[in-house]
Amino acid sequence: ATLGSAREFEVVVPRNKGVVLDARLEDRLVAEASADPKQKDVVSEVRSAKQRLMKMLLEVPEDLSEESRKRREAEKETLSKRVEELEGGLARQVAGLGKARRALSVTVKQVQATLGKGQVLIELIRYDHYLGKNKSEPRYGATVISFSGEPKWVPLGSAVELEKNIKLYQKSTRGTTDEETLRNALHTLFAQIWAPIEKSLPEGTKHIVLSPDGQLNFISFATLLGADDKFVAEKYSVSYVASGRDLLREIKPSSSQTMLVYANPDF
Repeated sequence: ATLGSAREFEVVVPRNKGVVLDARLEDRLVAEASADPKQKDVVSEVRSAKQRLMKMLLEVPEDLSEESRKRREAEKETLSKRVEELEGGLARQVAGLGKARRALSVTVKQVQATLGKGQVLIELIRYDHYLGKNKSEPRYGATVISFSGEPKWVPLGSAVELEKNIKLYQKSTRGTTDEETLRNALHTLFAQIWAPIEKSLPEGTKHIVLSPDGQLNFISFATLLGADDKFVAEKYSVSYVASGRDLLREIKPSSSQTMLVYANPDF
């Protein structure tokens, strides 16, 4: 990715992965309002405006000039205001609308404020990388966010190649290959995914908070094997969130003194 697109990813990815998740939930609520024939046109426009807004937020623009950036920002603002206006009209009939729009206000600094020293958030994303001449290819990348300093963008390369190795990993973890194949898959994925990310981790990192995307949701980062045959989990504590935005959610401690543990399922 070019420097311009990397900077856009650093700002856009942490907040807007959560926006996409919220927007999917809102679609269900909007669908309820569409039961009224008079609201069908409004619902259709809301969906169209949101789809365009999400595309503008997540795509890598072909033109990275300052003039083009200003045009995109103006269009984003216009679309956001239009969505707010339309949802305001629907809100009287359907409760809960507008959460995805409000999630756009989440900033990197807000996310950083939730991170402690030694804790790092890694936002992974599958995206279309523009190659020129109206061609693009799917790739993966990661934004590394620590409690201070600027986020770092880490390109992880072709999604096709990476996902081929993820499929082999999945087959191996299901026991359809031998142990050596599984070991090789863990080493390969470590080299492809974790090694580039680890180079960008600040000194003293102990706790990794991961927000996977695409097929990366189906691998266990803690079990990836380094060249020294040590698991990632032997060096870092690993936890997961759907989006870094989830770190801003207020978690109320439970008053219950009981814990239920389920283990060793018989499939």
